[in-house]
Amino acid sequence: MRVNPFADSTDARDDGLDVFSAPEVDQPTADGPQQRLPAHIQAQERMTALCQLAGRYIVAQSGADLLLVNQHRAAERVLLHQLEQAQDPPPRQMLAVPLSIEASPTELAAIENHHRMLARLGFEFEQFGPNAHVLRSIPASLVGRSYETEVRELLRDLAEWDAPTADDRRRAGFAALAACHSAVKAGETLTPAEMQRLLDDLLATDAPAVCPHGDPIIMTITPEQLDRRFKR
Repeated sequence: MRVNPFADSTDARDDGLDVFSAPEVDQPTADGPQQRLPAHIQAQERMTALCQLAGRYIVAQSGADLLLVNQHRAAERVLLHQLEQAQDPPPRQMLAVPLSIEASPTELAAIENHHRMLARLGFEFEQFGPNAHVLRSIPASLVGRSYETEVRELLRDLAEWDAPTADDRRRAGFAALAACHSAVKAGETLTPAEMQRLLDDLLATDAPAVCPHGDPIIMTITPEQLDRRFKR
């Protein structure tokens, strides 16, 4: 009997290692990959964090299976779930020294077109001159990190984003973009407690197998696969 809760639906890739995925999508939307996952994928078991690998993956155990979890994609899924479920705006941190951003025309357009949704997620901008804005607050999830880089990348993505016309789809797509730029990144060191909390939060989401863009989060390695590799 397979004890890994993700093992019932797999893509056989990478020489037999099971990677869990879903159809790719061009834009994150309200009916994105989380709506298209097979109904029988249910996360019923706890994943126990063992260690962090290469600053990008959480090594975990579920039953007898070994799991590799992409930490950035897992954090994206968790943040998106929290944004979708929250009744109130997420926590924000006011900046002791507001950040002045000299914005390009496309970045200025992104701020103007999406300022309400940016503010709701914790990015509070104030115009400061013809080509500059002052950033006065950021989401609490970005505290202690290189938030200026994340803000600029978010604005660049928003400037290139072909936003849906329907309000619900636009909100869902915007939340997916914001989650991507607020999530833990590859290369960030996590404590054992942070790794375990991320795994627990991932299992509480509606689609723990894939990130908001449809990319796989989890790879599983079973004892049988290890036996074959060791020629047992």
